[in-house]
Amino acid sequence: MQAIMTANPETTALRPTVIAGQSYVDDYAVIWRDLPIGWIMKAGGLPPNVPQWRWTANVPGKPRGASGSGVDLDECKAA
Repeated sequence: MQAIMTANPETTALRPTVIAGQSYVDDYAVIWRDLPIGWIMKAGGLPPNVPQWRWTANVPGKPRGASGSGVDLDECKAA
């Protein structure tokens, strides 16, 4: 796993998702304090011809994760 360093440890960084050596377009692991805490990925929307982005977050020490959707990568990063 490639380490992601940020200037401020309280910020998050995105790393392209790699599974079994295969990377995926528009699919990112969210990294905080060098820990993977969620994903942001482009997914099919409703109607199916409209791209939609989805995000999840599971922060250590919090009782439940969060998830949602957005119209683009920037909206998901902000959420």
